Amino acid sequence: APLRDPDLVMPTTAQVLGATGGLAEHIGEKRMLLLLDNFEHLVEAGSALGELLEACPRLDVLVTSRERLRLAAEQEYAVPPFEEADGINFFYARARAVQPGLEADEAVPEICRRLDQLPLALDLAAVRVKALAPGQILARLEQRLPLLTGGARDLPERQRTLRATIEWSHELLDEDSERLFRRLSVFRGGCTLDAAELVAGAELETLQSLVDKSLLRHTAERFWMLESIREYAAERLEESGEATELRERHAEHFLALAEAAGLSLEPKGKQDFALYANELDNARAALDWWFEVDPTQALELAAALEMLWTTIDPAEGMRWFEVLLDKAADAPLELRARALLAYASTTHPTGDDALPERLYQESLEAFRQVGDDRGVAILLFRLGNNAFYRGENQRARQLAEESLVLSKSLGNLGVESQAVALLGELEYASGNLQEGADLIERSANLAGETGFLWWRARMLRKLVDCMLELGRTSDADACARESLELMSEIGDRQMVVFTLARLARIAAETGRHEHAGLLWGAIEAEEGRTPLGAWAKERDRLGAPVLAHEGPEFERGRTQGRLLSLDEGVDAALVADMSPARASREP
Repeated sequence: APLRDPDLVMPTTAQVLGATGGLAEHIGEKRMLLLLDNFEHLVEAGSALGELLEACPRLDVLVTSRERLRLAAEQEYAVPPFEEADGINFFYARARAVQPGLEADEAVPEICRRLDQLPLALDLAAVRVKALAPGQILARLEQRLPLLTGGARDLPERQRTLRATIEWSHELLDEDSERLFRRLSVFRGGCTLDAAELVAGAELETLQSLVDKSLLRHTAERFWMLESIREYAAERLEESGEATELRERHAEHFLALAEAAGLSLEPKGKQDFALYANELDNARAALDWWFEVDPTQALELAAALEMLWTTIDPAEGMRWFEVLLDKAADAPLELRARALLAYASTTHPTGDDALPERLYQESLEAFRQVGDDRGVAILLFRLGNNAFYRGENQRARQLAEESLVLSKSLGNLGVESQAVALLGELEYASGNLQEGADLIERSANLAGETGFLWWRARMLRKLVDCMLELGRTSDADACARESLELMSEIGDRQMVVFTLARLARIAAETGRHEHAGLLWGAIEAEEGRTPLGAWAKERDRLGAPVLAHEGPEFERGRTQGRLLSLDEGVDAALVADMSPARASREP
């Protein structure tokens, strides 16, 4: 580590080994392991090391470095952070070395996660237990680097604080790499190559250089930093004078991406959920930035993320809209209309009926004031849908028909598909089963034509009930599977549960009792993890035909299902086939 000149590596090695002549001659045919520790700042000496390996056939060299040497014979062994259990054990071992009586504390696992399971970071945090309880350490980890100091005096200076360790690598960067390193800190949760290029001005070779130096990681087509390193890079960004420009560019990029992905419940084009699937943390970073400097832009982004809130975290969406509609009080009326509409969407999964009704009425009035007929058509449907679920069928039909006429005049198939669906549900509720099923199927097909996948998935789920009532079990199974695949891809957790319940019913009614129990157990496991809003109102109705088949086989599957994650429950549902021989109700 103290060496700075690559030309000194071979002479220093020869001196340590006591070579009186050349190093290669000294080693010769000896069987030897040569350990060269901390090599990242001396990689230019790699060619000389390669020549030594060629000259000494029984020599093995073990090099520790944050950057590969790029030798033909090199075998890379990455040293990853701890696995969770190992990190926790390591923390306690280090902490009890300075505080022998330390008891287990629920804050420790979160400390380890927040510190990326890095051994040095955990070591430095653990010594703090002499002065701070684990809960106090955790509370101070919002700013990691000032806390993580005070390593053992017999460690090299660069390992006595986490900052010094990161600085050791940072000092080795050239100007281009240093600039990109600090710029990439603007991303929260990593980024794609496209985003790095567009926002940070990245070039692939420089990105690769940062990966090679262990300051950047690359997995699953994303570049990302350990949080402690990102904090250090963010400090460098603030010092550079580029922070405002980069954060604005970052926010604008993720707003444009949300609009391109069609993350509205009434998109203008095809929905592409995969485009935004991993960007929730970046969206939050953009919202945090705009909340402080431009609340109107923050409201624009929040409204563009309507689908993200309703499918992933409605409560978070509600919190954003509550504060932003107040803080951006002078936002254009058209934007407020869209934001009120999106806000109402986030309230539905909570099972609340009154709040969305009020928000929809406010949104409708705003759309009418700005002369946005498309918005009016959407709101007429939404209000009609609310009326239907409150049992006000006559009002629901009137609003659905108004929405249908207006959406047809605009040529808007997305809204038309929704109005048609509501008319179908009204027919079905009136006892006109086949007519209702035909309208709902038409709605699903219209949504498919326009790429409105979320709505197609919902309509397919409704078709399951229609098909079961009409005795068409195989058709019901096919509709449920496609709906489940779409909802799983979209990430709509609540709708996944609703669809699994229907597949559990199909399994039970076709004699596959163990599989029905498995799916129902997976639903129960998900219920235990977090509230499911509107599911609570429907659970008894949807569960009755499933639980009617309780028995030893059902319970065996149910026990297994309660051990599954929701994703595993989806996989189990999609892998299983309905036996045609058992589908005795099929005409």
